[in-house]
Amino acid sequence: MINNYAISIISEGLKEKLNDALINQFGIPINFTFTKPPTPPPTELTINIMMYQALISPTLRNNDLIKHTVPDSKRTGKQYQFIAVPLCLHYLLSFYGNEEKLEPQRLMAASVGVLHLEPKLTPEYLNDLLNKMKERDANSIPPQNQPIDKSETEIPPYENPVIFSWSNISSDDNFKLWQALQTPYALSATFEASTAIIHCATRVEPYHAIKHGGAGASATPHTPHTPHTPQSHTPQSQSPKSQASKPNTPKHNSSE
Repeated sequence: MINNYAISIISEGLKEKLNDALINQFGIPINFTFTKPPTPPPTELTINIMMYQALISPTLRNNDLIKHTVPDSKRTGKQYQFIAVPLCLHYLLSFYGNEEKLEPQRLMAASVGVLHLEPKLTPEYLNDLLNKMKERDANSIPPQNQPIDKSETEIPPYENPVIFSWSNISSDDNFKLWQALQTPYALSATFEASTAIIHCATRVEPYHAIKHGGAGASATPHTPHTPHTPQSHTPQSQSPKSQASKPNTPKHNSSE
């Protein structure tokens, strides 16, 4: 079982954070898209959020080696291991609107200010947003096409916040990025979100000690091990040849 919402929930959280703040400043709803920068560029107030890269977190890259074993949530007696994969997500935010009224620049200034003032998505917010996304997706799928949940455990809730920070890429890298997108350039900014934790659950077999005479044991009775007892060594009589080889030692008469 893998938490397939681990990345999309951060993109959705970024959109909600910007939308809640900007609608109060502009007084009208802001359009948000999650595609690559659109062609042709829209003329209404629009922010396009595109995640263009995901890299393993340099500070948490060894956390995927830490395995947490927990019992299943349905109490079936099985056990699961959770392995965490930490990722840093890189976003390209492009801004659109009436160029004559400098609306793209206003959108960019407001967005950068919001992410600088409140750069955090709290664990409580992420968990609440995760439940809303699951409910939304479940309601949008016909009952006959609903996936069958065969999982016997639940992905652990978010425990750490996600922080957005300004990502300073060089002008050369920015040019290559837009060239690869093959779309007209628009006023844009790049941000990094750290850290997205992808939890992967895998079933593990519990260790059972082997017991003699238990279920599945052989019908042959077990013979206890008898420790080896060393036998006493009795020296054998020497052969005549060996006796002859010994020199004769003269006996001393005690009377002398």
